[in-house]
Amino acid sequence: GLRSGQAVLVNGASGAVGSAAVQLAAHFGATVTGVCSGPHLRLVRKLGAEFVIDYTRTDCTRSGRRYDVIFCDVWGVVHNGQQAYEPAGAALARFRRAGGTVILVSNAPVPADGVEQVLAKTGVRRDAWDAIVSSGDIALQHIAEQGYRRMHWVGPSERDYRFYVRLNEPQVALEGADAIVC
Repeated sequence: GLRSGQAVLVNGASGAVGSAAVQLAAHFGATVTGVCSGPHLRLVRKLGAEFVIDYTRTDCTRSGRRYDVIFCDVWGVVHNGQQAYEPAGAALARFRRAGGTVILVSNAPVPADGVEQVLAKTGVRRDAWDAIVSSGDIALQHIAEQGYRRMHWVGPSERDYRFYVRLNEPQVALEGADAIVC
């Protein structure tokens, strides 16, 4: 796991996923560098990044800083939904070959295997990451820990099939639900 004193780079640091990664890494005592565009530099500093890189002006792979871990948002950073951003995949693979750890972070409402399927479909190279953390996995873990059995679903069950199929019980009406899943 993440340890105090580690140097962490968060790519996509001003987005929903990246801003959470910045805050969590800082909370655990990491030295955080956030990568975002110029208008968001101040926000990322306020979230806990000691250093910020404006990717529109500076190539973060050539900053001279050394990192132990990269947290990298998936959508818009390693692919655009249709195809991989090959330079991003190549940079992440180089980082891993040099001994770094790459964690891809996704707010997709599907488990990591669903995210991995999208990565394969868009052509993101497999040597670009060590692990995937998705909000779908986190939600499923929370549901299990809380013992929720009767849940009302909000959202397209066809699109998010990989998530809903892992729920133990079928959907229930809102008034009979222990929890709402969306």
